[in-house]
Amino acid sequence: MISKEELYELYVEKEMSTVEIGKMIGVDSKTVWSWLRKYGIKTRSIKEAAKINMRKRMKRKMENINLDDELFGLIDGLLLGDGSILCSRGRNCYLSITLKRDNADMLMYVKEKFKEKHINSYLTWNKGKEFVIKGMKTKRKPTCRLDTQNLLLFTEQRKRWYNGGKKLVPRDLQLSPLSAALWYMGDGSLHCREKYKLYAIYFYTNGFSEEDVRYLSSLLNSKFDLESRVFCDKRKEWMIGIYKQKDVFKFLKITEKYKVPSFEYKWRAMSDRCWLDKVMCGGGSRNF
Repeated sequence: MISKEELYELYVEKEMSTVEIGKMIGVDSKTVWSWLRKYGIKTRSIKEAAKINMRKRMKRKMENINLDDELFGLIDGLLLGDGSILCSRGRNCYLSITLKRDNADMLMYVKEKFKEKHINSYLTWNKGKEFVIKGMKTKRKPTCRLDTQNLLLFTEQRKRWYNGGKKLVPRDLQLSPLSAALWYMGDGSLHCREKYKLYAIYFYTNGFSEEDVRYLSSLLNSKFDLESRVFCDKRKEWMIGIYKQKDVFKFLKITEKYKVPSFEYKWRAMSDRCWLDKVMCGGGSRNF
């Protein structure tokens, strides 16, 4: 028989069950229950026990997840683009992203990356629908959606990325080649002036504030040693542009290994021999 102090520490402070305590000491759970009543230690209700078991299961899941820089780069890259973290009532949050079905290979790539980190995710295929807007028939294109399992990890990321339901760029963001590539595939584009064989990269950051966009631009410049600029478009929304040819080349080169087939067109400049020759021969400082 153990002392009241020892039993209190195991049952209340360490939140062990009567079965777990019994196995540790070498008695059955009924004996542990009788000790709790004898010492006057308040026992847990079924609801309280269920909450503790849930916390323990989530803790075991978190211990199995490989929390490394690649995982955080994956999450940050998706959230910089079309990804979002959604909440379920009474449960932890989950990450969700929807793309056109033509770009489903990106979601399959992301699904495999999450699988490597021991995070389950699920794909949902949605058919295109016809609907009427102002008397005109319009067809919504088929989409594909990826949802992860509910995890404490995503609840913590929700607190990091959102304020009052609005997505904000966290100031501890560590931009990596992977996160930059996912961001570029999600919200970036490559423009070409065919006559002069000049390219420019644009990031459509119109969902973020001017302060956030300027912070992202400074991150791009410092992390990848290039020059990006912030500008306001005709709709008075803030965007980022990379105009110097050597910087366009540098960004595409750094992120190229993470491209997926359906977004390969965003790296088409890397197969333009005429442009590459100009960049290599000293024409990289020219602007778009």
